[in-house]
Amino acid sequence: MKTTKWMLPILSIGLMCSASAAPKAPSAKAAPPATAQTAKPAPAAKPAPQQASPAIWEALPAVVAVVDGKNITRKDVETFLRSQMPDGNIPPMFTADLLKQMAPGIVRGMVEQQLMEKEIAKSNIKVTAQMVEAELRKELESMTKEQRAMLEQQFKMQNTTLDKRIQEMASNPQLQKQFALRMFLEKNIISKVKKVTDAEAKAFYDKNINQFKRPEMLQVSHILFVADEKAKDKAAADKAALEKAIAAYKELQKTPAKFEEIAKKESACPSKAQGGKLQPFPKGQGVMVKEFEDAAAAIDTKGKIVGPVKTQYGYHLIRLDAVIPAATEPFDKAKASIEAYLNGQAQQKAIADYMAQLMKANKVEFKLAMPQGMPQGM
Repeated sequence: MKTTKWMLPILSIGLMCSASAAPKAPSAKAAPPATAQTAKPAPAAKPAPQQASPAIWEALPAVVAVVDGKNITRKDVETFLRSQMPDGNIPPMFTADLLKQMAPGIVRGMVEQQLMEKEIAKSNIKVTAQMVEAELRKELESMTKEQRAMLEQQFKMQNTTLDKRIQEMASNPQLQKQFALRMFLEKNIISKVKKVTDAEAKAFYDKNINQFKRPEMLQVSHILFVADEKAKDKAAADKAALEKAIAAYKELQKTPAKFEEIAKKESACPSKAQGGKLQPFPKGQGVMVKEFEDAAAAIDTKGKIVGPVKTQYGYHLIRLDAVIPAATEPFDKAKASIEAYLNGQAQQKAIADYMAQLMKANKVEFKLAMPQGMPQGM
């Protein structure tokens, strides 16, 4: 049973953004004058990353929409799309046809953003970095130890800390806008949506009982060994990773209790923070890569360790921790997720209705063809 949230937690958004944040380049220093003895040929320049043809933007009209007399241009669309790319480059596979398909949704989103920013400004909502930081830390407190450990591990891999990242996020103007939007929606729309009743939740459960049937699940832990990506000799690097996996396997055959210790020290997977423990996954449904899943499914004894198992990610040592039998989740346990889902649906509808009213109340004109069912402007 999946729930639909009307707004991603700010910390989750910041985490996604952080994956593309690159450290600043060090400031250039003046080089000493070269002499005949010390001069060296300049290193070959790295090839520029491939980008989509500039001509793709011609697929859009010069002005894609007008909101209360203010133009949204094709250049605005380009700027928005580039802001979504880690390096600001549009990849070659992004064609004019793909742009045409995506443009209506992008442009409508940009129109809605302008309208919402106007409403937020009128509501006098003021957001400070301190307010955002408090909310981030509140969300952090609601996380499990495992979730927090994984978050800390991911930030560590980015050469930063959780506290430092929170402070950076809190000062980010885009995150502050996101927070202001959430405050506005919560106060003016979400708080007014009627909560789902017990009877409505039970009716949904009975009608969708198959959604609450859980297949047999496997709970496993693993240790991942990967080849050195920087190595010039790829075959030798792969062999070295395999040898490390074999050595660890032999050690675990003697002392199985060292699994978590070795995982935390040697594994190349973020799950190392949990001693290699992975989330349970359904058996035989292709959720994991085939080689990994087949090896895990073949383990017949709890606590048994197998490997090395080669996948596209590297070499794995896999331990079976538990087999969770197939079952139907009872209503009492499913109730909270059902309520979250139904309340989320109601909130989404309320927001959509509000946006439709906002579109009617403002002069909006789309200058490109909008799909059937999508408002054409007022």
